[in-house]
Amino acid sequence: MSCYNFNVRDIPPDVMAELKKEAKRLQTSVNALILKLIRSGLGVASEIIRPVYSDLDYLSGSWTAGEAKKFQERTKTFEQIDKDLWP
Repeated sequence: MSCYNFNVRDIPPDVMAELKKEAKRLQTSVNALILKLIRSGLGVASEIIRPVYSDLDYLSGSWTAGEAKKFQERTKTFEQIDKDLWP
């Protein structure tokens, strides 16, 4: 399969900003995102589309031991059951 190159001119600044934001969110290049959008728009998307998660996994293991201890100390009261609320 041969590939072709072309330039897209006159992209409005707001569209470019959204492309950059989406590419960053997907951790890909703007070029790869544009190719994906073209393929998808034409109904020829053949690549595996991986889900993008917006969870907090990236924070896992990022606390220092001191920060973790402080968190546990400050949230300890949440472990106590209020017996008046739960008869």
